[in-house]
Amino acid sequence: MYTFEQLFKDKLKTDFALAFPNKKIVVSNDISYRPLEKDPESIVVVIQSGGGTSNVVPGIYMVGQQLGISFICNANYLQELLRIINEYIRAENGQYQSFKEDDVTINYQVVYNTPLVDSNAIDMRTENRTLKVIVATLLANVNYGENTAMIPRILKLTIDDWEEYFVNGLFNYTMTYMPQIEPALLINDNYAKQHQIGFTKTYTITLVKTNTPLHNRLTSIFSDDSEFIHKISLSIDGQDNIDFDNFSISEAFENRTAVINLNLSK
Repeated sequence: MYTFEQLFKDKLKTDFALAFPNKKIVVSNDISYRPLEKDPESIVVVIQSGGGTSNVVPGIYMVGQQLGISFICNANYLQELLRIINEYIRAENGQYQSFKEDDVTINYQVVYNTPLVDSNAIDMRTENRTLKVIVATLLANVNYGENTAMIPRILKLTIDDWEEYFVNGLFNYTMTYMPQIEPALLINDNYAKQHQIGFTKTYTITLVKTNTPLHNRLTSIFSDDSEFIHKISLSIDGQDNIDFDNFSISEAFENRTAVINLNLSK
């Protein structure tokens, strides 16, 4: 069975080959400039992993780990390299993903820092000329776990039976089920057996506000008196919609970030 580090490094090799289609990608375990001696236009990628921190819950295998990814290339290619790396970060950062290996599912999330460039270019002699080489390093914080519920549920909202929206910008959610019990009757100094007469389901969802159709629709009621929302329906992991007539929507701004709080109950 392959380790997470092996699976993740293979993914990075594939991703970087696609991200740099016009460059030869040479993956190495150690800093080395030798591949550039024969092909000055190639990019050497060095992937190094440090020690990880395990979860303290018995029987649960979750690890937090830091990776260092160094790109070594012709200094003249630096700006294009940074552009492509930043595009890759925007696409991959914070995404929940998984590997399936035998009977084990490894869920993981990666948070990338912006690349750090070594300000000192290195003169290197190639077969035909002297080349200035630069190193850009990308740090990644990885959290992964085996058969753990690290990936949030897929939530979709339908507003007034009109349009379905994928819930993006999800910060957190809480789902609560509470039985409703009939009042206890005192009979001969003993309480009668209580029976469940119903239940209450409550869903609390917090979103980091962005300029997207769902977020704009939810918050349009605060700035436009002609906007109304009569019903919200929630779909969880592709299941049938749950309809809510009882709900509240709030928007709050703090520490340079606006959030939307959505409370649904029935």
